Amino acid sequence: MSKGDLVKFEESIRDRIFPIRGFQVMLDRDLAELYVVETRAKSLIKILKYSLT
Repeated sequence: MSKGDLVKFEESIRDRIFPIRGFQVMLDRDLAELYVVETRAKSLIKILKYSLT
């Protein structure tokens, strides 16, 4: 990863951090995207779709 790519990556993370009641937080969808995993809501939807078929 080049230095320019790293800077863009850091900026994209900073853009996803929000101050709420004195804390810095990230939404679960942003964390899921960062760690390349699904959110609990998406997982539940897949399970429900599977069980209904």
